[in-house]
Amino acid sequence: MTLDPGHFHASLVQKFMYDDVDSRVHVYAPPGDDVAEHLKRVERFNTRADAPTRWLTTTCTGSDYFEKMLADKPGELSHAN
Repeated sequence: MTLDPGHFHASLVQKFMYDDVDSRVHVYAPPGDDVAEHLKRVERFNTRADAPTRWLTTTCTGSDYFEKMLADKPGELSHAN
């Protein structure tokens, strides 16, 4: 999960895939250039010729992005039997 990626370093964690990390990434942010640029960088990682990544991004933008993140609880494991 990424919350309000306002600096290019936020996308660097997605430069590579990791064995123990799910490929689904949830991004919560206010609308604007910061989140747009973040998503472009991740897409470039996914489409590069050398060692492309496979991140699947779900994005939630809006003035209530933080409240939405708290309600969604991204990454929380379900232990349904």
